[in-house]
Amino acid sequence: MNKALYISSLVLSVLFGFIIIYYIDMVSYVRYPDSFWNAPDFYGQNEWGVKTEEAGWISLLFFSFFGITFTLGLIKIKRVTNKVLSIIGLSLTALFLLWDLVMLSASENLSFDEVGIGFFFFVPVITAFSIVGIVQSTRYKRQGASTKQIRGSDLLDS
Repeated sequence: MNKALYISSLVLSVLFGFIIIYYIDMVSYVRYPDSFWNAPDFYGQNEWGVKTEEAGWISLLFFSFFGITFTLGLIKIKRVTNKVLSIIGLSLTALFLLWDLVMLSASENLSFDEVGIGFFFFVPVITAFSIVGIVQSTRYKRQGASTKQIRGSDLLDS
């Protein structure tokens, strides 16, 4: 089950990166059009605030999934490396979740093209942690939940 969660977390982190790029481009285009005469007619006066809220709610779903994945990885897999990375991943996810909630509460003052760049730097971290989680869950499943770890079999145990 954890391996499937980490695989889906890997896929969703890549998808989240593309969604972030899309919304950064959309909000910055609505907020700062090329010129005054080239401004799109279909966007209203504060349409970038609406698009920022939309991107914030989508980001909230992704951050919730990543938080659940790291929490279940912390509970289910008893390897030291996975526990450390799950704690770091939970901390980073909580920080970015808080940043997302601040953006949602003040979407007229803080737009997604400003916050999304920070979210984009979160994507490689989640991707790396998901890859390590896949490896750790595979090793934990192969080793068996009831057997003790072999000393030195984990990088952080030494």
